[in-house]
Amino acid sequence: MIFAVGLGATTPAVADAIASPGLAAGDTLAAIGPPTNVMLGGGFNPAVQVSPDFVGLTPGLASLYQINFTIPQNAPTGNSVPLTLNIQGSASQQVNIAIQ
Repeated sequence: MIFAVGLGATTPAVADAIASPGLAAGDTLAAIGPPTNVMLGGGFNPAVQVSPDFVGLTPGLASLYQINFTIPQNAPTGNSVPLTLNIQGSASQQVNIAIQ
């Protein structure tokens, strides 16, 4: 799971500075629709594209997004693996994460 800010509109829409739904039974999570993916690697490492299980607002919190995904067996490993989010055609800035 990674966290981010500023990923854009969700369905259902949630007003700015309002806690996102999802903590109460029957709540609908505020999600960002496809296409979304996480790219691991790149540069000198072969890149692996991962489809997240969930991309949307973190339930009960305001303006904080979460991206839930599983790191695949064929992901590059090391102390500085590039990670990029691709949300509906827009790529994030690259960050580096450690994968063992």
